[in-house]
Amino acid sequence: MPTPPGRNIGTDILVRRFPIMSGTVLIIERAAREIRERHGSEVVPILRELAKNAAELADEMAAKEWRDIADAAERILREPAE
Repeated sequence: MPTPPGRNIGTDILVRRFPIMSGTVLIIERAAREIRERHGSEVVPILRELAKNAAELADEMAAKEWRDIADAAERILREPAE
């Protein structure tokens, strides 16, 4: 029997039977690209510093998001130029 939309399963909340996390990856990727466009190749140290600052403020959720964006920015910087 399929899970009804919006029902909690463990820590995942399903919306139309798709985990919200799949959309989060796209948001992180988009954020990394936009921040990279503004800050160029120096973007990764800036993002790592934001993650460090968030962790020092005990905001682990924000720290993880900044680390995820920094990781995505590193991947983007390694992509071949179009």
